[in-house]
Amino acid sequence: MLYTRFNRQTTARLVLRYWVLYGALFFAAAIALQFDSWVFLVILFVVGFVGAFVDIAIVTNIQCLSDDRQVGRNFSLYYFTAVIGDATSGLIASLVFVLAGPATFIWMTLMMVIAPLRWNMKGGSEGCQ
Repeated sequence: MLYTRFNRQTTARLVLRYWVLYGALFFAAAIALQFDSWVFLVILFVVGFVGAFVDIAIVTNIQCLSDDRQVGRNFSLYYFTAVIGDATSGLIASLVFVLAGPATFIWMTLMMVIAPLRWNMKGGSEGCQ
């Protein structure tokens, strides 16, 4: 219900904006972890809400921008790549942590901010109502 109050129209660019916010909050949490555990936990609580907005925007875009016969296929492709991407990034982060230590969390969360910013520069504003 909150999502529809904040967003009248869902676009691919909106997904990237929420993803940037998600990454920035994760980055802030990584920095906060170095100083205060309670601030870290509060930021992660907010990350959960923003993550829900990212997920809703992605699913809404799949539903609105796909042909009726392709929605299921597109959603399963999204889910497959999301799961494989999460698993792969977890493996890479674990290996980097062994080599670099705790700074890995800060650098990986920084990448979560940089990646959608780069994609956002490419353009494309098609969306759905």
